[in-house]
Amino acid sequence: MEKNITEAISNEELELAKRFSDDSTWEDAFNDIVKLYQGKILAIANSMLGIGREAEDAAQEVFIKAMRSRKTFVGERIRPWLKAIAHNYCTDIIRKKCRNREVLNETPEMIAVASFESQDQSTELPAWLSKVAPAEREILLLRVVEEMSYAEISQITGMAEGSIRNLVSKCLKKLREEIE
Repeated sequence: MEKNITEAISNEELELAKRFSDDSTWEDAFNDIVKLYQGKILAIANSMLGIGREAEDAAQEVFIKAMRSRKTFVGERIRPWLKAIAHNYCTDIIRKKCRNREVLNETPEMIAVASFESQDQSTELPAWLSKVAPAEREILLLRVVEEMSYAEISQITGMAEGSIRNLVSKCLKKLREEIE
């Protein structure tokens, strides 16, 4: 049964990718892509930038970038392609904040944490997720919440699969220890 669900999702994604690549059907396919993936892209932006307006704006910009770079889409899987765009765009935002704070010698992680901590408490991430560093949070979100494979996460982040496995294992162990 589980295999059939996976196959159905894959077939749906294959069909969507074909429609998106076709000059005559790409606009309708793009609308479907936005509906299907907007929550997942917003989750990535939230995990990297903190929950709030900046993450919402970033998620919108990811779809604009995807639409503009439609001709460069190659392959059959839209989800990893979109998530890579989201990861890169949010990383760029963090880097720009770094350039503005170079005098303070803050790292991108420190800036992301400060951005997250400045958010309204009513929009707080789940307690277990807020206990890890932003870079780790993104990887955990992709692996645990989005249920992505290590290969997909590697494709999005540019990290080696072994490094991702190690990071996820260490983070989950640390979280288990804190819970106990």
